[in-house]
Amino acid sequence: MFDCRRIFVPSLFLALLSLPLPDSSAQTGLGENIVLGRPTDESVVVHVLAEEGTEVFAEFGQMSGSLAERTETLESSADGTTAIGVAGLDANTAYYYRVVYEGSDGRRSGSEHRFRTQPPEGETFSFGGMGAGTGTSPPWSEIVDQWNALTRSTGDMWDSTIGDALYTWLKTTLEQSDAKYKFVFMHHVLGTGRGGIELATQYEWGGYNDAGEWEFDERRPGWELPLHPLMQENGVTIIFQAHDHLFARQELDGIVYQSVPNPADDLYNAYNREAYRSGDILPNSGYLNVTVSPDQVMVDYIRSFLPEHESDGSRHGETAYSYSVP
Repeated sequence: MFDCRRIFVPSLFLALLSLPLPDSSAQTGLGENIVLGRPTDESVVVHVLAEEGTEVFAEFGQMSGSLAERTETLESSADGTTAIGVAGLDANTAYYYRVVYEGSDGRRSGSEHRFRTQPPEGETFSFGGMGAGTGTSPPWSEIVDQWNALTRSTGDMWDSTIGDALYTWLKTTLEQSDAKYKFVFMHHVLGTGRGGIELATQYEWGGYNDAGEWEFDERRPGWELPLHPLMQENGVTIIFQAHDHLFARQELDGIVYQSVPNPADDLYNAYNREAYRSGDILPNSGYLNVTVSPDQVMVDYIRSFLPEHESDGSRHGETAYSYSVP
């Protein structure tokens, strides 16, 4: 039997994958902002953004259009978030759901969406991966000073950190996992910069500064290993990262570094291509389809094109690149 466990870490958005993501090809409707999380074989959590004080609940069922069951009603918090628990579900089963909102402007029902509960251990499953969209307004030059002020950038890359508590949690989680395949999901190596394995030897990720000098023991007292060696020692299979808005597959010390593409770039660029000095690089747009089976992990890059941009060799839904990890 194979196993694959998933855990999310805030900050760098690290994750160790063990369970399949819900099958939720459409998670948001017009005016909605919904993310599913914490899937198990009998429950899932529906995270909803709604104006403070809005009462929200979810209706659900196993047949589309027949949502006979409902959750408790919750009130959206001061930060506009609500986490609705949907429990008592059957394993490996497709469910349909919608969120109902009731506030000062009345009551409305959101669009119907779908998810699937966790299948039994050893069964093949798939999940998707993509990066965020690329904005063009305002340009970076106009907001860089504000960004630096908000993030309190000091110019010292050792200040970019996941912190002691998250490091300890990640280390413990990796060491205690006996999963055959381990995936890490994060925003980006070091949390900033551009590139993949080009940065993996530096600072808390690799231990060296820009000059190639070892500073890890001094700058991270109490940490046993930098992050890349820690994941190498514990058998991480693939590291998925975003931020750079392109498809890039690289490998270092047996770990695949996979940069995920932008799914909706109508310019079809390979942004930040110059930061990648090795690996297989492809432009936007598209998404990853990852299939995990007992024998291998298969990663497919599925391209996205607007109808008016399709041509021979550029077709919406075509597989542009595939690889497997045994």
